[in-house]
Amino acid sequence: GDGVDIASPGAPVRGAQVAAEEIGERIILTAGSTEVEIDRRTGHLLRLDRGGDGLPLAGGPLPTGRRADPHSVRLLSEEDSRVVEVRDAGELQVARWRLFPSGWLNLSYFYSPRGPADFFGVTFDLASESVESLRWLGDGPWPRWKNRMRGGSFDLWQQTGEEFPGGFLSEVRWLRLAGSGGALTLVLEDDDLFVGLFPPPFPADARNVVAPLPSGDVSFLHAIPAIGTKFKRAEELGPSSQRTESRGLYSASIWLFAEGSPEVP
Repeated sequence: GDGVDIASPGAPVRGAQVAAEEIGERIILTAGSTEVEIDRRTGHLLRLDRGGDGLPLAGGPLPTGRRADPHSVRLLSEEDSRVVEVRDAGELQVARWRLFPSGWLNLSYFYSPRGPADFFGVTFDLASESVESLRWLGDGPWPRWKNRMRGGSFDLWQQTGEEFPGGFLSEVRWLRLAGSGGALTLVLEDDDLFVGLFPPPFPADARNVVAPLPSGDVSFLHAIPAIGTKFKRAEELGPSSQRTESRGLYSASIWLFAEGSPEVP
């Protein structure tokens, strides 16, 4: 959306190049006015912006289960792009950040979660107050739980940050988060990936209407938690409310694009 070419994010750009430099504990990739900063020790994103504008997505990809244990972070060249490859001895086995001349940043990764688990995937930090509106192509208008997948429809949805209750979106093709500091467009190659946005706070009197939640603010998950009812815990509610078994190795590919400050509706 909004002038961003989400159909072919990796398309070549004539005459454009990607530069890379290593400064202390940081790796900085540059394509035009897009800058990406990655932690050399962890392989985590520190910053993604365009001309200094963007949303403060950082601190990932962090696996939601076992702690990350990176044992190598390498800077590589690949065709017209530069790659930061992270190899990990923990749950997240390999993650690759690849910046293209167009300014699109691709994150691809493989991980092997232990199951059964309430949820599994990778997570990032993003202050919820930095997001004033969100728009997505996917299921809506409300978030899902593992045992509450029915209702709603696949469509183009838009909400303000205040309207969005927090939770897990399903069948997301693309998602655009915008605020006064800039905007971030995410394109998902895999339709079996859930996007967890700003885990909802449960009131003190929620009784059993609660669920375990990832620690981060933005998560990309292959399994999401079930939620209980007033009188029963989730695990008492039948097959669709049980924890998810891991089936071994999982993978995903996510495209990210930072933009300057848009007109927030």
